[in-house]
Amino acid sequence: MTVRNLTRGCFAAIGVLLLAVGFAEFIKRGHGHPIESFAKNTIANMDLGVEQFKVDFGRYPTTEEGIKVLLVATSDSRGSFGPYVKKANDFDPWEHPYVYKFPGIHNPGRFDIYSLGPDGKEGGGDDIGNWSNDGK
Repeated sequence: MTVRNLTRGCFAAIGVLLLAVGFAEFIKRGHGHPIESFAKNTIANMDLGVEQFKVDFGRYPTTEEGIKVLLVATSDSRGSFGPYVKKANDFDPWEHPYVYKFPGIHNPGRFDIYSLGPDGKEGGGDDIGNWSNDGK
């Protein structure tokens, strides 16, 4: 084996190692993880439904009404409204119920919709919600 071939091999190994470390960091930060992406997309869909509910009724759903109100078609003297989401997403990918709070703690004057994340506990840095939290 020549010095040139040995050098190429070392550079190739270092390149593969750097790619692996970069990919691991990418996943660690929550980018590209399909389960987390599913939760984010579900929350974004429910967020839009809640905003449309407000357009129709002039208010956000109460905490007691929760996100279940988005699934029902209702009517009054003005006409028919809803449903605002196509199917119930009561549970996040980790089988924990999504949480809806109005007024919101993270979104004062609005509402919070969030997943408790993999640990199933509020806080701890893995919650996924409709607010900005270090890119999550």
